[in-house]
Amino acid sequence: MKIWSLCEKQQLVELVKQYDSTSRINWQHISKYFENRTPQQCKLQYRNVLNTQLNKVNFEWSEEEHIKFELLFCIYGNKWTFIQQNYFPYLKPEQLQLKYQLLKVHTQQYFQIINGDLNKQLTAQEIKLVKIGLRRITAVQEKLQIFKENKPGLVLMDLLELKFLKEVVTENIVQQMDEQLIKLNTIVKNQEQSKK
Repeated sequence: MKIWSLCEKQQLVELVKQYDSTSRINWQHISKYFENRTPQQCKLQYRNVLNTQLNKVNFEWSEEEHIKFELLFCIYGNKWTFIQQNYFPYLKPEQLQLKYQLLKVHTQQYFQIINGDLNKQLTAQEIKLVKIGLRRITAVQEKLQIFKENKPGLVLMDLLELKFLKEVVTENIVQQMDEQLIKLNTIVKNQEQSKK
């Protein structure tokens, strides 16, 4: 059996994503997108290899690793091999790419929450995304303050954070963070009131 290329794996993940979690995946239909791949091969590749990798990538990352990875992506884009070699030597470049795809989904969900009805009752996963958003914005704002005032805490920041603050965090980004913080605090307040 021919080994699956990275391109084929990415395509398979994208095709499976098109099926809602409530729908049954049509492996016959998916296999038509691949030359010389049977429905059974597609199913096995996804369930036994890719889905396992996705779950591993999703659940074994610490908060610190998530933030580091997001900073790296903001600075270097999708240079997965470079990021892997210099910052995540214990992972494979394709695992970083899969992680990015998962983060993309979470980012879309996050923006749907803060741009949607702020009074809507959220699921546990949505509340988790809101809390992560709050923590990260607060952390960036604190570091920006240290950076602006050139306080002694500046030496505690690693080079990656300094590079991120210098190159990526523009006035426009700061304004967006302030707006998001207001929305996130409103959401948290509304969630707490609805529990009472």
